Amino acid sequence: PGNIKSCMEVNTGTFLGRYFLGGLYKKKIGEDHTLNQHQNPLGHIDRRTAQFQPRMAVLPEIYSSTNLYGICLPDSCAEGDAMGFINHLFSYNGIKLGTFFYDHKDVNKSIEWNSEDHFALAIVCILGACIIIGTLVDVLLRHGFHALVAEKVCVIFQGFSLYTVLKKIFHVSENKDGLACINGIRFWSMAWVIIGHTYFELFVKPPFQANPLTIQEWFGQKSFRIIINASESVDSFFMIGGCLLAYLTLKEMTKLKGGSVKFWIMFYVHRYIRLTGALAGVVLIYGSLLKFMPYSNKNYWYGEHESCHKNWWHNLLYINNYKENSTCLGHTWYLAVEMQLFLITPVFLAFMYWKPLIGNILTGIAVIATTLVRIYPFEQKVDDPTYDDFKNVYIKPWYRFGPYGIGLLLGSILYNCKDKQFKGTVTRVLMVIGWIVSLVTFYLVVLEYDPDPTGLTRSEYVAYQSLFRSAWATALAFVVFATAKGYGGIIGSFLSWDAFAPLAKMTYSTYLWHFCVLDYVNAMISYRVYLSQAYMSFLCISNVIVAMGVGLAAVLLFEAPTMHLEKLLFGFLGLARLPKVNKYKVE
Repeated sequence: PGNIKSCMEVNTGTFLGRYFLGGLYKKKIGEDHTLNQHQNPLGHIDRRTAQFQPRMAVLPEIYSSTNLYGICLPDSCAEGDAMGFINHLFSYNGIKLGTFFYDHKDVNKSIEWNSEDHFALAIVCILGACIIIGTLVDVLLRHGFHALVAEKVCVIFQGFSLYTVLKKIFHVSENKDGLACINGIRFWSMAWVIIGHTYFELFVKPPFQANPLTIQEWFGQKSFRIIINASESVDSFFMIGGCLLAYLTLKEMTKLKGGSVKFWIMFYVHRYIRLTGALAGVVLIYGSLLKFMPYSNKNYWYGEHESCHKNWWHNLLYINNYKENSTCLGHTWYLAVEMQLFLITPVFLAFMYWKPLIGNILTGIAVIATTLVRIYPFEQKVDDPTYDDFKNVYIKPWYRFGPYGIGLLLGSILYNCKDKQFKGTVTRVLMVIGWIVSLVTFYLVVLEYDPDPTGLTRSEYVAYQSLFRSAWATALAFVVFATAKGYGGIIGSFLSWDAFAPLAKMTYSTYLWHFCVLDYVNAMISYRVYLSQAYMSFLCISNVIVAMGVGLAAVLLFEAPTMHLEKLLFGFLGLARLPKVNKYKVE
């Protein structure tokens, strides 16, 4: 591709350098294999998911003769000029230019401030000031200067303190409910999401791979299905979310003897505030200040910046999974789906509390129904390969209820069995059988499924697509149940390791911000990269670490302050107690 930085550094006083990257491939008369900037010769990989749609039928013919050319022209030249120039050079022997151009003129653009940018900066500065004041208040209290700080000031600001928030994050309390293994599942599921997106983002961004045919070989390797099928990590989050919601809500309903109108109103209000504070923070930054962040060869944030600036309300109302033109933080479709499922959850919880058997049966029926209903769209997919299963199935709540409903069932069962002891020979035999079935299910779902639909019969393809998400969630639900009841073994002990507790608390903000990290890393690539599994392993590990670090920063700046502001709001309105001031003992 040439040296992009050298091109962008051109400044004659009359014009600047403008870099284009174009692709060439052989094309027979009558065939249409033109690729655009959102496509990849390997296939289409949507940036919002780890779902890979292979283009294996045309891959060998196209990719074997694909060439990538970088061209440096004056900044007054348009994309059509670059395309015409390369077409003129290669207008023989049936060579045709593919239209996947990457225009880097925006690197030299001066960026102007607008009112939205000033508003975003003001919000960040206010939160930053609250954090600084809260930290100073905490320092004074820790050193015994209680008289210097008014009680009301402590109530308002101590919850913003870095010390207080970090202490809460890294404090590991005893989990009396036996659900500590969920922390490990949350962390590893988040890591799996980042690793999957690391691979696929690198494939769909500027194709600076020096060994594209090696990448093609990866897709044929069975072990690589761990990456291709990384979307099961999302089902893990759906299952965990449903489980914790049911378990904790049923406990609270027992304390309140079924709840009240106030309880259910707060049920919805708390959930909205809890999720939206951190989400609003990332939407705010993407829609304004992120355009000022430094980047190298390509500003991958710009497209999402424009969408977030225009369609931010789609995300904050959790309807972005129904808006085709909303590309603001595409991966937050998950939050929209979970919020929509959350809205109907009280129906199931009410039955689970008042009539547990009926509630569990109704939830089970809903799980089976929403699992079987997946048959129809994938029958269509077989008949019409152009059917967009991402838009029509992947991000729609009625097709994702299966794992979530299984989580609700697990939470109900754990709650109703929380005081029961499971012992005896029969129990141990059943647990062994359960572990075997679960491990086999994990293996079949991830490693035995062939991602190339042409390798499956129609019945096999439809059956897998209909069942695999609920099967994965069921197997994972057993792991949680077995571990909670003392039959987790080495796997349960590992997932329950205390070190995962702080990391699990960062996963929400990490999920929101991890694409920012990946896009920044990819934007830095200005040369051909020889991809190998060793290189990708180091890249994945570093991305996970950096993304978790950014997630921690986001917790401190947005997520934790939102939770504290919620407590203050409800406290001053008389709906709950004000936050308690932590007055340290000075020895």
